[in-house]
Amino acid sequence: LYLAGYVSTKADLMGNAGTAAQITAQPPAVGSALNVLMFAVPPVILLTALLLYLKKYKLHGAYMEKIKGDLDERRQ
Repeated sequence: LYLAGYVSTKADLMGNAGTAAQITAQPPAVGSALNVLMFAVPPVILLTALLLYLKKYKLHGAYMEKIKGDLDERRQ
């Protein structure tokens, strides 16, 4: 948001908050940056997490049978 020119709505050091128009006015790039942060970044993170899960956490085939056998032994 800093790179897009986001203007904080907090009061300045002297306690002057400014007018409502000054507080709510933001450069157009801020809206685009927010859209990217809300709608483009999360799907990329989720896709990355899914691919990592599918690649690294394999619980099928012979390994799954071994795990099932170990669990059955523990239960008895």
